[in-house]
Amino acid sequence: MSQPVIDYLKTLPLFAGLDERELGDLFQIMGLDTYPQPGHVVFDVGDKPDGAYIVKKGICTLSLPVDGQPAREVVRLGEGAVVGELCLVGPAPRTLRLTVTEPADIIVINGPGFHRLREAGHPGAYKLLRNVGLMMCERLRDTNQLLEMEWRGLRRAPSLVSPVATQRKASAWQRLIGLFGGKKGGAA
Repeated sequence: MSQPVIDYLKTLPLFAGLDERELGDLFQIMGLDTYPQPGHVVFDVGDKPDGAYIVKKGICTLSLPVDGQPAREVVRLGEGAVVGELCLVGPAPRTLRLTVTEPADIIVINGPGFHRLREAGHPGAYKLLRNVGLMMCERLRDTNQLLEMEWRGLRRAPSLVSPVATQRKASAWQRLIGLFGGKKGGAA
């Protein structure tokens, strides 16, 4: 990876507040994976977490496999979307499948490397964790709002409903897909 990748990382909320040295240290535990063909499964349900992922280019899909049925698409992730960040907080098996939908470049924050930085008290690791916490709080607030709206029989304006939703009245599940965000208009 190179300076252009570091400059790109500086634009992402996940790295807000990190100075050059802190970002440089975190950069040392990152890699860039290129997936030229769609269909590659990056991780699957039940996999041991190995790190967090940032879609730098392309589109990926998070889905939930259902016994005996095709996997249910949860969200499409575009440029700048972050996924798997909870493994930086604590280890737990993956709960969704991440598949490359269009050729993609994905930045990987190595989980074990991140935990070593965190255990060493690295300030950049703690700033990143703070940003993960802020992301999770925002997603939880939005989830609570979506659930309340669903219980009341209300719906959001169509412009806030993900394009993945094809039903006339989107359910809370379908609106949740917009929570994963990305630089290019959120969910791709």
